[in-house]
Amino acid sequence: MTGLGFVMFGLIFGGGLAMVFYFLGQRTGAIVCVAAGGVAVLVGIVLQARAAKLLRSKAP
Repeated sequence: MTGLGFVMFGLIFGGGLAMVFYFLGQRTGAIVCVAAGGVAVLVGIVLQARAAKLLRSKAP
């Protein structure tokens, strides 16, 4: 669930806030938001992959 939270936060933060900054004419802020959102999405994907591997190893 934490991995899913990171992915959703990255998509909302990276995409939504970047659009707001872009429409306000602040491209630097938009680029920073996209980069931070991308990092959050990648962290979430890694957490989900590690959790799936852990669940598979604990299965009977």
